[in-house]
Amino acid sequence: FQKQSVQWALQRERTPGGIQSFFWGKVPAVAEPMTDLYFSPLFDRFRVTKPKLIRGGLICEQMGLGKTIIALSTILLNPA
Repeated sequence: FQKQSVQWALQRERTPGGIQSFFWGKVPAVAEPMTDLYFSPLFDRFRVTKPKLIRGGLICEQMGLGKTIIALSTILLNPA
């Protein structure tokens, strides 16, 4: 079970664009000037600036399932 959780955590850490890529999508420009535009259906908002790169997630397991081991394994397998 802990191996599966570590794999999940590593996927979240290595996601291109970080976890913001799940919330903000780039809208293709159709008119001049070709400025980037981002939309979030979750927040129902547009923005012109690219969202900050945020990596990670929450490990929400029950007591005794090895959250400390999962966190330490993720740190050791994904050096900065």
